Amino acid sequence: MLPILIMLGFDRMNIIWAIYWCVVGAVLGSGAITFYYRIKAHLPPWERSMCFACHHKLGILDLVPVLSYIGLRGRCRYCGTSYGAQTLLVELLSALAALIIYLGVA
Repeated sequence: MLPILIMLGFDRMNIIWAIYWCVVGAVLGSGAITFYYRIKAHLPPWERSMCFACHHKLGILDLVPVLSYIGLRGRCRYCGTSYGAQTLLVELLSALAALIIYLGVA
């Protein structure tokens, strides 16, 4: 992503803002997919995140959008159950959407 922005002629500050909005988009996408799964499972959306298979509460490092999915290979750290690729897809598409919106505004 960084080389693409440099090739497009962005300066350092614009690149920092672009990265910021990608992170914001990924966080919002992660929250949206989590909210969807909780509503679907008839769970309250305000409770702490947990694995739906083993019900273990997830730690802070398990909740970092995109990076934790890649680091854990899309599986629960505690029981190994797969989260499914849609989680990563929603986070990446949300980050891309936020970047596109930023580039359209900037």
